[in-house]
Amino acid sequence: MRKQLAIGVSLLALTAMGGTDEIYINLYGSAFQYTHLVDTNQSQTFESGLRASLSLSLPYRSAYKTAKVTFISGDSDINFGTPSFPESYKTSCENAGYKLTECKSGNPTYFCPYDTTYFKECCDSAYKYSKYECSYPNTISANSCGGKFKCYCDTTLYPYTTSNCASPKELSDKCVDDNGAHYSTCKCPSYYRPCDASLKLTGSGNACTQNGQSVYASCECKSGYNQVCEEFGPVNANDYCLNGIKYYNSCKTCGDYGYMSSCPTGIECSFEQCSGKYFPTGQCSNGYTDISDASCEWYRYWMPCTTAPERPENS
Repeated sequence: MRKQLAIGVSLLALTAMGGTDEIYINLYGSAFQYTHLVDTNQSQTFESGLRASLSLSLPYRSAYKTAKVTFISGDSDINFGTPSFPESYKTSCENAGYKLTECKSGNPTYFCPYDTTYFKECCDSAYKYSKYECSYPNTISANSCGGKFKCYCDTTLYPYTTSNCASPKELSDKCVDDNGAHYSTCKCPSYYRPCDASLKLTGSGNACTQNGQSVYASCECKSGYNQVCEEFGPVNANDYCLNGIKYYNSCKTCGDYGYMSSCPTGIECSFEQCSGKYFPTGQCSNGYTDISDASCEWYRYWMPCTTAPERPENS
């Protein structure tokens, strides 16, 4: 019985079909004929073998007998097993500063090249834009995290939102970011106007304060100033509300034109019921004429119109 002795690294055995010698090729490409242990006399003397270096570039296959390749590992198969490393990926990542495995908030960044379940930093979720993704009127942050930037509305330029601009004021010039819409202006509608109290005007609807002044959608006259007094005029002509036209709070119920207890002869008069007096209409009575124009040569034949008395100043 022959025994094979494997020395050093694993060897490949090329066993020529039909031959008695075995040629070994080591993992470095060198080939040699190895000695055998002879078991004929139990003295375990060695047979000499010829060592020869062979080229890995073998001639055309058909010129030689077919050989088989086996691994020399004693009486059992080779088991390479799982390669061992001086330290685990976890340790390698932690030693390199990649110690995090989760973010309670935000997004992970700077991943470990050995194991991407480890990373260095948690970036705020607002850091998610590249520079070309942020355009006016938004502002890009000066700092970045993980190569990403914030893209936000500058609240010094856009200070207003729906929460701090109460109706009837209106918002304009909008900027939108992850927190919602922001506006640069919050002002009263352009058609709102002040209502002058000196003209007995008051505002209609909700007031809108701008530059320290209250303005309204429309103005109306103060309560009670709602009469135009077309028939007899106001009781006090200087007490009115001006809202396009004059409105008074009190009108005369009588013209108070009468001031004569009787109508003079030759004058046409009207009797005023509310005052119980007469007032001249400015015309002569029938059969009389006005002789104020004496150019007519026949005036002497006419009956002159009596001049009505003047109205007393205090009447």
